[in-house]
Amino acid sequence: MKKIDIFIIIIVIFLAAIFGGYSYYRTHVKYSEKKYAQIYVDNKIYKTVQLNDKNYKQTIEVKNEYGYNIVKIENGTVRIIDADCADKMCVKSGTISEVEQSLVCMPHKLIVIIKSDVSK
Repeated sequence: MKKIDIFIIIIVIFLAAIFGGYSYYRTHVKYSEKKYAQIYVDNKIYKTVQLNDKNYKQTIEVKNEYGYNIVKIENGTVRIIDADCADKMCVKSGTISEVEQSLVCMPHKLIVIIKSDVSK
């Protein structure tokens, strides 16, 4: 290996560490307090649920003229467990738990976003 190859490898590792550290800080340290999920239907806030209590469980049924979704809050995470839309992509999307993650059901105009009171 030439010296330039070693130098390039060191630079790549250094940049990966910088971006990895920033990503970890952004999702785990910066937003570690006062997380909540906001459920929007047709671009209007339907419900806000706190996510700080890891023992809190709630099932929310969202019904509107477009159909229904069942949103489950459990252990500080959010997921859509059932919907009557054709493709069920929202159900297949899985669980979210970090700030700025979202779940979307386009046919029902439903969006769930995790937010934090900590300013960016």
